Amino acid sequence: MDTNEAMRRAVSNAGLSLRSASLALGRSENWLSSTLQRNGSSSGDTLASLGEVCGYSLALIPKGKEPEGALVIDPPSSEK
Repeated sequence: MDTNEAMRRAVSNAGLSLRSASLALGRSENWLSSTLQRNGSSSGDTLASLGEVCGYSLALIPKGKEPEGALVIDPPSSEK
Protein backbone atom coordinates (compact mmCIF):
# COMPACT_ATOMS: atom_id res chain seq x y z
CA MET A 1 0.00 0.00 0.00
CA ASP A 2 1.12 3.57 -0.43
CA THR A 3 1.63 6.14 2.32
CA ASN A 4 -1.73 7.84 1.85
CA GLU A 5 -3.60 4.52 2.00
CA ALA A 6 -1.76 3.59 5.20
CA MET A 7 -2.76 6.93 6.72
CA ARG A 8 -6.40 6.40 5.72
CA ARG A 9 -6.43 2.91 7.22
CA ALA A 10 -4.80 4.06 10.46
CA VAL A 11 -7.47 6.73 10.89
CA SER A 12 -10.26 4.30 10.02
CA ASN A 13 -8.89 1.54 12.29
CA ALA A 14 -8.76 4.03 15.15
CA GLY A 15 -12.43 4.92 14.57
CA LEU A 16 -11.56 8.54 13.89
CA SER A 17 -12.75 10.91 11.21
CA LEU A 18 -10.23 12.73 9.02
CA ARG A 19 -11.46 15.94 10.66
CA SER A 20 -10.89 14.73 14.22
CA ALA A 21 -7.45 13.33 13.33
CA SER A 22 -6.49 16.67 11.76
CA LEU A 23 -7.59 18.57 14.86
CA ALA A 24 -5.76 16.11 17.13
CA LEU A 25 -2.59 16.92 15.17
CA GLY A 26 -3.15 20.64 15.79
CA ARG A 27 -3.98 21.27 12.13
CA SER A 28 -7.01 22.76 10.42
CA GLU A 29 -10.06 20.52 10.23
CA ASN A 30 -9.60 19.80 6.50
CA TRP A 31 -5.78 19.42 6.54
CA LEU A 32 -5.67 15.61 6.48
CA SER A 33 -8.34 15.32 3.81
CA SER A 34 -6.41 17.76 1.62
CA THR A 35 -3.11 15.99 2.32
CA LEU A 36 -4.52 12.62 1.31
CA GLN A 37 -5.86 13.98 -2.00
CA ARG A 38 -2.40 15.04 -3.17
CA ASN A 39 -0.05 12.74 -5.08
CA GLY A 40 3.18 11.83 -3.38
CA SER A 41 4.13 10.68 0.06
CA SER A 42 4.01 12.33 3.44
CA SER A 43 7.13 12.74 5.55
CA GLY A 44 8.12 10.31 8.27
CA ASP A 45 7.37 12.99 10.86
CA THR A 46 3.80 13.30 9.60
CA LEU A 47 3.36 9.52 9.59
CA ALA A 48 4.73 9.19 13.11
CA SER A 49 2.49 12.01 14.41
CA LEU A 50 -0.64 10.61 12.78
CA GLY A 51 0.29 7.12 13.93
CA GLU A 52 0.48 8.30 17.52
CA VAL A 53 -2.97 9.92 17.27
CA CYS A 54 -4.34 6.64 15.85
CA GLY A 55 -2.64 4.31 18.34
CA TYR A 56 0.23 3.20 16.07
CA SER A 57 4.01 3.54 16.24
CA LEU A 58 6.19 4.12 13.22
CA ALA A 59 8.89 1.43 13.11
CA LEU A 60 11.19 -0.32 10.67
CA ILE A 61 10.76 -4.06 11.14
CA PRO A 62 12.70 -6.80 9.35
CA LYS A 63 10.82 -7.98 6.26
CA GLY A 64 8.68 -11.00 7.04
CA LYS A 65 8.53 -10.17 10.76
CA GLU A 66 5.62 -7.71 10.59
CA PRO A 67 3.07 -8.34 13.33
CA GLU A 68 -0.55 -9.01 12.49
CA GLY A 69 -2.39 -5.74 12.02
CA ALA A 70 0.70 -3.89 10.77
CA LEU A 71 0.17 -1.36 7.99
CA VAL A 72 2.97 -2.04 5.52
CA ILE A 73 3.99 0.74 3.12
CA ASP A 74 5.54 -0.55 -0.09
CA PRO A 75 8.61 1.08 -1.64
CA PRO A 76 7.72 3.55 -4.42
CA SER A 77 8.96 1.21 -7.16
CA SER A 78 6.41 -1.46 -6.20
CA GLU A 79 3.37 0.77 -5.53
CA LYS A 80 0.41 0.09 -7.74
